[in-house]
Amino acid sequence: PVVLTIVFFLGSIQLWVIMKNNLLNLSPRFHPGIKLASAMFRYRIINGMLAIFLLAWVLVFLLDGRERAMGMLLGGWQLMAAMLVFLALSFSNFVLVRGYLAPVRPASNLFRLFLPIAKHGDDLSGRRVTLLKGLRGNSGGTEAIHADLPVTGELIGRMVVKGDADWYLFRPQGPSFAGSPRGGAYLLKPAVDLDLAGTGQRAVFLLLGLREGWKEGPGGVPAQDLFRVGRFLGSLV
Repeated sequence: PVVLTIVFFLGSIQLWVIMKNNLLNLSPRFHPGIKLASAMFRYRIINGMLAIFLLAWVLVFLLDGRERAMGMLLGGWQLMAAMLVFLALSFSNFVLVRGYLAPVRPASNLFRLFLPIAKHGDDLSGRRVTLLKGLRGNSGGTEAIHADLPVTGELIGRMVVKGDADWYLFRPQGPSFAGSPRGGAYLLKPAVDLDLAGTGQRAVFLLLGLREGWKEGPGGVPAQDLFRVGRFLGSLV
């Protein structure tokens, strides 16, 4: 019964987080400039749950004595710590993408069910990125683009490609980019998590082009509206 209760609880939390995120993305008050303070949410959840646990310990201490209170602490701190990490990471991992609907289902893998929903980095919307020369192996006819490097552009907002919400609509300012027949619309994704990367630190970025007339649906940008451009060195500015 205890194991089934824990599995049901964890699955319910995952479903709640997915549905809450979908409702935020469908909200009529959605604004692309809104950025959630995920780190602040995380710390508030941790502090709030620690306060609840401390209050419960004090009540047990006052009602049943020190021995019972210490027994509760020593016997339940492992489960409490695991639940604390699970809830803090899951509840602070909302990804705001207008109109995007993630599939409403818990993890099919039982092992994955015991892991929190924490697969996205911090929102980089509004940040500026400079793409640099120096990385080979690109494809998609990028000679003119390489000649235009370095080029700086803005990450307009998050976009979803095949369930991956770490792509960003990228508007570069270089003439070869902006003057392209497709209107200079691209998707850019850091190949590594840039949450801890400082300004000016180099990283690899993946670049996709958006075909003329592209549209974003509830499941993200369709594959037929994309074409591969390549990999570039770049840095946040």
